[in-house]
Amino acid sequence: MVATGIVRGKRLRATRVGHCGLPIAGEKSTIVTSGFVTVSMTKAMRDAEDLEQANADGQICIADRTPPELKWYEFSAEFCAVDPELLSFFTDDALVLDYANKPVGFRSSKRVKVNEGAGVELWTGVGADDCVLPTDDSVLSEATATAPAFGYFVLPYIKEATMGDFEIGANVMTFTISGITGAAPMWGKGPYNVVAQDAQNTAGRLLSPFGADEHLHFERTTIAPPAVTDGAVELTLPTPYFAAVGGGEEAGG
Repeated sequence: MVATGIVRGKRLRATRVGHCGLPIAGEKSTIVTSGFVTVSMTKAMRDAEDLEQANADGQICIADRTPPELKWYEFSAEFCAVDPELLSFFTDDALVLDYANKPVGFRSSKRVKVNEGAGVELWTGVGADDCVLPTDDSVLSEATATAPAFGYFVLPYIKEATMGDFEIGANVMTFTISGITGAAPMWGKGPYNVVAQDAQNTAGRLLSPFGADEHLHFERTTIAPPAVTDGAVELTLPTPYFAAVGGGEEAGG
């Protein structure tokens, strides 16, 4: 067991998703960037509530308490540059295209994505002292023991996202996207190869699917983050997506 120290953000991947985090396959459905400054995830909780009933003599005859409950995570990401194509993954703002049909801007509208949004994956470093302590020679043949590790976060369903305030002046302008998470059972095991499937470090999908009320996943992975893409690129979903394929599963990269 290796404790995971989280240091520095490496990559962020956004995927277009529908209701409950279902990835949307298509020509411009996924994008990978290293151009983010910070990402924050803050729990929004439903507070516990005391329940009690006094009797006619003013004494408590029944007392109980409801448990606190996670409502969602408040998600916020600050990016280094205004990327209208990435913005479109989160909001309903329309893209502005140039003469060559390339995205060069956006038009902000009053609409907010409620039933669709973006799935977000985030890779981090794990610190220089992230090393497996050998106990026998088995590590010599285990690629997972010698491969560099990364922190891996998944928030498969970011909805109700909006672009934050921005200021133009004698400084570098950044832009911020803020939204909330939703439960994402339709993400399943995800469409990408992100975790090791065996000691040979074979890349594959998550080993277990998202449940009906789960919003965030984190694990240490020895599969390297994806390369930065030149804008949004095509996403093809593995088939079948929600079922095992005799001895394994097809997966996306």
